[in-house]
Amino acid sequence: HNSIVYFQNTMTATAQEDIFGPFLAMQLLTIVVWFYMYSKRLPFLIGYVYKKHKGEMTMDDVGDPTGRHYITNITPDAVRNPSDNLKNLFEVPVLFYAMVFYLYTTEKVDTTYVGAAWTFVMFRCIHSVVHSTFNNVILRWHVYVLSCLALFFMVVRASIAHFF
Repeated sequence: HNSIVYFQNTMTATAQEDIFGPFLAMQLLTIVVWFYMYSKRLPFLIGYVYKKHKGEMTMDDVGDPTGRHYITNITPDAVRNPSDNLKNLFEVPVLFYAMVFYLYTTEKVDTTYVGAAWTFVMFRCIHSVVHSTFNNVILRWHVYVLSCLALFFMVVRASIAHFF
């Protein structure tokens, strides 16, 4: 009897920790997008400062010089999109991180949650690649919706188990 209980506890502990695979993958995705964003942004900003210093560009060339985001008017999509994607990684994924901690602390992690979590991460990775590169808005939207559905499934399933 004791060996069966030990085996069950070992399996439960392992299954609980499995939720941190997708959790860490999301964090790594955020770091990768951060580096990619700066690989695009820094050359643009250095070029902008250089042109401005040489007198080839004035504040009048970029719109309202008192506007908070005036440089956005001259920032190409290839520079702006990775930045926008990094901001996106601090929106819906926050719910994912909270869900991971909820599932782990309540010991509710199972293969269904882990599968849904990996599905969420997979679609977020695809979303980041699309958004940061060729930015096909229709494809990006579909991938975004699929990632949200995976997360919403996790939240609704946990909510039903909690409230009912």
